[in-house]
Amino acid sequence: MLNRMFNRKNGFSLIEILIAVGILTAFSFLIIYFLIEVGVSSAINYKNFLVSIELRQNAEAILSLRKKSFDNLVAGRYYLRFDHLLKDWVLVPFSLEQDDKYFIKEVIIEDEKKDLKKVIINIYTKEDFVSGIKPKSTVSLYIAKLSED
Repeated sequence: MLNRMFNRKNGFSLIEILIAVGILTAFSFLIIYFLIEVGVSSAINYKNFLVSIELRQNAEAILSLRKKSFDNLVAGRYYLRFDHLLKDWVLVPFSLEQDDKYFIKEVIIEDEKKDLKKVIINIYTKEDFVSGIKPKSTVSLYIAKLSED
């Protein structure tokens, strides 16, 4: 009897193998789910990082345009483009034919007072813009005319 309990020459029983396979399957589904979630959140964070870089770049470009000529910031809807011939940022009338692969950039300039303008910068992903979803990110700037020293 004692010899029979410790005799493992026959291997594992079918029940033991099924339980082990079930446990491995459950853990493998959890690992696959975890890896998919990590990949999706990484892609979302990367896009958000790119959007924040675009917002900052556009805000700095608007401020540099203000330094050159505040009066050239006319109320309207534009997008910012870097002109390599002029080696400077230019405001181009808004259109969907932008040279960016990932984003639609929109700059709205509104007159607030005589020497104060409100600039709204919207960054959309191309898919969001086409489907009518709100901008991925937006920032509002109030820009005052620089005093001549």
